[in-house]
Amino acid sequence: MQSPQNPAGEKAMAAVNVKMAMDVLTNVLPIFGVTSEEGKTIMEVLNKMARQFGHETSKHQDAVPAEVAALVASLKGGPGAPPPTPVAGGMPPMAAPAPGA
Repeated sequence: MQSPQNPAGEKAMAAVNVKMAMDVLTNVLPIFGVTSEEGKTIMEVLNKMARQFGHETSKHQDAVPAEVAALVASLKGGPGAPPPTPVAGGMPPMAAPAPGA
């Protein structure tokens, strides 16, 4: 007879999903406002969830600041900026004609 499977992996994945749900609630809270009835309910739920599952943010949020930094760098043309995307047809944009030409 087989022994029952250890549900530790399933529980860990469920905890990640709960933290993602907490992130969603945290992100929508400013829209409702903390003083509204909806906002108060969200705060209660977040406080209860934080006591049970912890306060740290989920791993998927770690990518967001890096993506924002890359976007800002690309707009400024700074270090870490990706090369410019070619226009349709793959040809680089043409330079303006020289004055008097």
